[in-house]
Amino acid sequence: MGLSICKNLIEMQGGSISVESKYGEGTVFHFKLPYKIGTTEMLAQEEQAPENYSLIGEKRILIAEDVELNQFIARQILESWGMDVAVAANGRIALEMVQEQHFDLILMDIQMPEMDGIEATELIRKLGDTRLANIPIIALTANALKGDNHLYFQAGMNDYITKPYTEEKLYSVLSKFLPANPLSVAPVVEMAKPSTRILVEEGISLSNNYVEEGLLYDLTMVRQIGKGNPDFIGKMVTLFLEQLPSDISKLKEYSQKDEWESLSKLAHRMKPSIEGMGIHSLKTIIRELETRSRNNESIHSSELKKMVAFTCETMEKVLVQLRLEFPK
Repeated sequence: MGLSICKNLIEMQGGSISVESKYGEGTVFHFKLPYKIGTTEMLAQEEQAPENYSLIGEKRILIAEDVELNQFIARQILESWGMDVAVAANGRIALEMVQEQHFDLILMDIQMPEMDGIEATELIRKLGDTRLANIPIIALTANALKGDNHLYFQAGMNDYITKPYTEEKLYSVLSKFLPANPLSVAPVVEMAKPSTRILVEEGISLSNNYVEEGLLYDLTMVRQIGKGNPDFIGKMVTLFLEQLPSDISKLKEYSQKDEWESLSKLAHRMKPSIEGMGIHSLKTIIRELETRSRNNESIHSSELKKMVAFTCETMEKVLVQLRLEFPK
């Protein structure tokens, strides 16, 4: 398994791998990658130069994702690059759309209802039309656990991105599989930050240190993704607030009924939103809830219930604070 993954990764980068083996002596593996040797000066220039995201624009991308908030983030970023974006709410719909429409790349969430990303990818790779079967597929996952990535490659995915992700991270992965647009010569323009006047009018806190002021969230990542656009920030907060009461209610219900598998799946789905909204006090706890509930640690149910209670209490406070800062 490990050698197969190594071979795929190296060949995806245009390289090659070979082996020499002698019985009783050992085995030596050689690989070549077509990269130029860099210099300190080149590294400094690369760090200073902002990415021109439009270089891979004008491509058609399919987002297979069931969470509306995650759909909105991905679509907002890709469309700002000049991409034509379509959305599928689960793997089954994605499989149908791939056979009916042209796409240059698929962003495939792993956990979705009806058909997950792993199964959808495996079925796409088995399609009779090689053009469709070979379309680049990038996994979107809230799992940062080592060892999970081999499942994605084994299913036929080309790469993966851990949620929540930055615009730079998304571009660095997609640019490996999407050829640059030779006609795209638009200059790189750094987005101006919104003025203090606009921020005040939109009800956005001007403080950089949310924790010290008592707020339980930090919208730094949201502002970075939206390039300070108040409409984007407002939409993100609205989608989060619409989903939050239901998530809190389900957490309490699953905890009361000892439905730990359902609670684990819910915690997994909530992770990107909690991290993206900067609710730092819950980042570790929500991961613990997902892992320990999935492992069916019923003997520690009292401890898990305390973690759920703390999570719900914190989320309810966040709900109130966000509604105060972003009134309808």
